[in-house]
Amino acid sequence: MEEIKEKFLQDSIEPITLESTNIIISQMKKCVCKIHRGGIKGTGFFTKIPYKKDLLSVLITNNHVLGESDISNGKNISISLNNEEEFKNIKIHSQRKRYTNEILDVTIIEIFEEKDKIKDFLALDKQIIAQLNLKNNENTNYFNDIYNKESIYLLNYINGNKVCVSYGLLKNIEKNTINHKCSTDIGSSGSPILLLKNNCVIGVHHGSSKFNFNLGTLIIKPILEFQTISNNILIIKKENASNENDDSKNNNNLNNKIGNGIGFKYPPLIGLNNLGSTSYMNATLQCFCNIYKFADYFKSNKHLVDIVNKDKNNFKLCSSFKLLIGELWPDNYKHLGNIKAFSPEEFKNKISAMNPLFKGSDMKDPKDLIKFLIDTLHKELNKPDNNTIINSDMNLDERNQLLMFENFCKDFIANNRSIISDLFFGVKCNLKQCSYCHILYFNFITYSLLEFPLEEILAYKKESYNYSNSFAFNNNDINLLDCFNYQEKLNILTGKNQNFCKLCQKYTDFYMKSALWIGPEILIIILKQDKSFKSQAKIEIFENLDLFQFIEKKKAGYIYDLVGVINLIGNFGNRQFISYCRNPINYKWYKYKDSKVSEVVDLKREVIDYTNPYKDSDLAEPYVLFYQKLS
Repeated sequence: MEEIKEKFLQDSIEPITLESTNIIISQMKKCVCKIHRGGIKGTGFFTKIPYKKDLLSVLITNNHVLGESDISNGKNISISLNNEEEFKNIKIHSQRKRYTNEILDVTIIEIFEEKDKIKDFLALDKQIIAQLNLKNNENTNYFNDIYNKESIYLLNYINGNKVCVSYGLLKNIEKNTINHKCSTDIGSSGSPILLLKNNCVIGVHHGSSKFNFNLGTLIIKPILEFQTISNNILIIKKENASNENDDSKNNNNLNNKIGNGIGFKYPPLIGLNNLGSTSYMNATLQCFCNIYKFADYFKSNKHLVDIVNKDKNNFKLCSSFKLLIGELWPDNYKHLGNIKAFSPEEFKNKISAMNPLFKGSDMKDPKDLIKFLIDTLHKELNKPDNNTIINSDMNLDERNQLLMFENFCKDFIANNRSIISDLFFGVKCNLKQCSYCHILYFNFITYSLLEFPLEEILAYKKESYNYSNSFAFNNNDINLLDCFNYQEKLNILTGKNQNFCKLCQKYTDFYMKSALWIGPEILIIILKQDKSFKSQAKIEIFENLDLFQFIEKKKAGYIYDLVGVINLIGNFGNRQFISYCRNPINYKWYKYKDSKVSEVVDLKREVIDYTNPYKDSDLAEPYVLFYQKLS
């Protein structure tokens, strides 16, 4: 229990007493179970819900964890109880009442307590059973006593292993959707959402939002619909067009092509052969392919859904990535024999044909390749809803900042929806003030990577320190927090850089400041170094990066884990790149030096500790950093 408390108190909105933690664990721990379906891992919970005049024992989870085909007669549901690794099967048959709603993403299955041997795992406490004033009118507000920013908690399995408690705030309830701020992990879909004040189940967690809060389904509507079950099964699907067209047919055919994804079988430990000064490409690709959600998207053929009915000639890079990830994430290693490296010739030829920058055999910059990959993949996979354009450069007299941000988000979502924008895009706010009339202007822009000029940052740090102290600053070392402090510094636009002020109707000096508004799920940082910096200073990086103080739209959960590093060996005239990646399956670190892959024994010495450079060269420096936000 102390381990659970220590893990999640950092995400707590208010202090959690030992007594209340004891109550939560003792009452709810047993009712949560793990659910396995092929490569899909999820969570479910046992409780009792009103059915006619009785209380019915049920298992509740998500539709995407257990869908229509999974609860059909004769199927077995594989579950694990009470943190045990041993799984048991619950067989589906015609006597069980079953409900699944694809729109709400909820599945409810009747449980026979004695026969299924789960009697001891039901949440029987009267407070835990959702105390709902059930009525036939689904528009009735059943939660008048629930307010925004109320404390809630959620039980989920960390790394799919141990059930833990995550605390956070209820952002709001919109129709049947709960927006909340509890931390979650892989496999937490189907976890119960409870009010902290009375341990009442109010919803089912089912996923994360683009805008850094998590989503759940309000439990009331599924329970009401469950009461209307006839013939022991009720299936509610997303509505299709009245006249089935080729689009819908093609989408249905894709179901047979979409697999279970990477699963948890084999880590990607395949090297990439150097094709002649292609270490920049190899190091970059290994970092991308060790991002689980990115790799799984292509491995499980989910990209086919996003490109259906589009011109296949416009998806050249997608096709190459699919082939590449298939080689780096093999379904098994038996067919590989002694082969431990792959030659990415097709991929190299493809990017060379698409962008002349990557032609030839001379060494390129990983930064240019990263930008190209993100921009091109987003363009190929983008599914804009419409072309609504909202002016994103306004002054505070015209529209307040919050409304401006909401409009920006609506515009962005309408025109940009892809796996790339979901993973790699964040939002910046640029604030400008006229030095003459002092009117404020601001606009929001997206970013996919941050570039830090280390020599300028070092000079800024020295200047700031010397200004505030009576003695000179002699330390030439900087760290990542210095970089983020530099990003927020105030700049003056003067001379040729003056801006036109709409109120003054003339060009004037402007004060300008940039701030991070939302951080992406995958944060990519470029550490720009020149020869003078490499000879006089070092940059310290962190395995865990807390950016809460640097995010303008303050939210809990801006803790990032280092998951990938591209190191530059040698100087810029004679350089080579290697990468270090954290494996998303076993969480071990590996070094990728072209075709050679080896486990990192001491992460601190080889990657983190800037006072102990990589032994191959005393000029090795971190150049690109990949951080992943904790969910």
